[in-house]
Amino acid sequence: MWFLPPYSPELSAVEECGSKIKALVRAAEPRSASDVIDALGHAIGQVRPQDARGWFNDARRARVPRTRLQAAEDRGASSPATNLRQDSG
Repeated sequence: MWFLPPYSPELSAVEECGSKIKALVRAAEPRSASDVIDALGHAIGQVRPQDARGWFNDARRARVPRTRLQAAEDRGASSPATNLRQDSG
């Protein structure tokens, strides 16, 4: 059983999609309500199937239990065994 926090944005592909849309709307710098609507339409059109696939894959990876070693390697830390090999020359 995995205990998850009550809400985890990093586990939600919807959050990633919303983030992309908000960034695109902000970049358009709309100055009126109709500009916002136009910018939203354009931003939503920029979301590609590849984006959605990636967001769901990221969310799935975040849910898969990982060993401490795998998590450390993901952060760029090396394992103690790797450190020994490097030190020995």
